[in-house]
Amino acid sequence: MSRVKRLPYKTFKYIYRKVPRLCVDVIVKTPRGIILTKRSIPPAKGWWHIPGGTILWGETVEQAVKRVAREEVGVEVKIKKF
Repeated sequence: MSRVKRLPYKTFKYIYRKVPRLCVDVIVKTPRGIILTKRSIPPAKGWWHIPGGTILWGETVEQAVKRVAREEVGVEVKIKKF
């Protein structure tokens, strides 16, 4: 099976900036309050924010929410409401 040829990185970044992307933000509630994370990359590096991320190709919104919670906060979540 042959591999799919990837776009050059510069071309990919140009297209990526132009195309709308679906994203999720995850509000994780605990008995002590809502979990925030501090951004480690621009924009807004060093600012507190609600964890979030881009929905990956083939991923459902529910899968994205669970992945972001796991990757960004290190917790498994039960989705209460969209």
